[in-house]
Formats: sequence, structure tokens, C-alpha cells
Amino acid sequence: MIANNDWTAFISAMLLLAAAVGSYANQDTPVTDRGGHLGRGDKEGVSGRITDRQGHPVAGVFVHPRSLDEPAPAIPEIAIVSDDNGHYTWRLPPGKYELSASAIGYHGMVKIITIKAGQMTAADFILERALH
Repeated sequence: MIANNDWTAFISAMLLLAAAVGSYANQDTPVTDRGGHLGRGDKEGVSGRITDRQGHPVAGVFVHPRSLDEPAPAIPEIAIVSDDNGHYTWRLPPGKYELSASAIGYHGMVKIITIKAGQMTAADFILERALH
């Protein structure tokens, strides 16, 4: 069960993210589209699919990386969201990352991944529904 203060923190973070994204609208071209898919020519990063325990896609999952390298490379976007089929793709510079996936109604999940130069790294997530 998720405590009220966890929901408050999550909702506050999402509102700040929405405000930040809105304030930069039309200033830059994003690295990825709404579903986090890479543009042509991008060759390194992470991609995967997010499903529930029954194998159904989970849309709207926030995927967030944290660099484990020192010095940490710049990450092009704060977070991305899985598409209607549960897919996400994100261009990230080579390095080691802690990648977290979270969505309302599901328990979050964290994976450690390593992205190598010129390669896409696969990182699928299977999220478990949170009990009410």
C-alpha cells in the first residue's frame, strides 16, 4: 500500500514536470517523441517494453534514469512515458544507470543497466499491480 505522503510527493513531482515541460514548449526539438521513440540516426540508449504480470502492456509508465557514473553525463530529458503498447526508447549517452519505472496503481521497479557506445540496451519491466 502506498502512503498518502508518497502519493503527495509523486503528484507534486508530476506537476513540477508538467510545468517544466510546458515552460519549454516550442523552444527545442525533443530527443524523443511522446512515446520516447528515437529519431533517425540515434544508435545508443535503452529500449524496452513494460507489461503487467499477465503480459498486458502498461501505458503511461514514467521511466527515469539516474547516472551511476562520476562525473554523471547530461541526461537529455527528465523522464519519458511508455506508449499505448508499453514500449519506450530513450537515447542516453554510454554509461551505467539506475533505471526506474513507476506508474499509479503499480509497484515501481528499478534496474541497473549499462549502455555501451553505439549500442541499444534492452530493459523490459514487469510491473505488479498495487493492492488497494
